[in-house]
Amino acid sequence: MQQHKHLKKLLMLQSRIELWEQLGPAVTEEEWEAMTNTLNEVRDLIQLCRGNVNYSISKHALKQFNRDYNRYKTRKPITE
Repeated sequence: MQQHKHLKKLLMLQSRIELWEQLGPAVTEEEWEAMTNTLNEVRDLIQLCRGNVNYSISKHALKQFNRDYNRYKTRKPITE
C-alpha cells in the first residue's frame, strides 16, 4: 500500500509532541495552548495524508512543522 511521502515524519512529530506533553518542561499557559494547537494540526494533517496519498502540504506548513520538531524535543530520562 502506498503512503504519503511525509506521513512517517508527521507521525514522528506527533509522537515527539506527545512525549513533550508528558516529559517536557514546565511551561506557560500560552506555550501549552500552542502545543495543543500544533498537536491538533498535526493529527488533522495525518488524517488528510492517510486519506489521500497525493495530498499537497504547503511549504509554509512543512517549514513550521520542522520548527515544531525542534521546539518539542526532550531529553531521554536517565535510567540507572
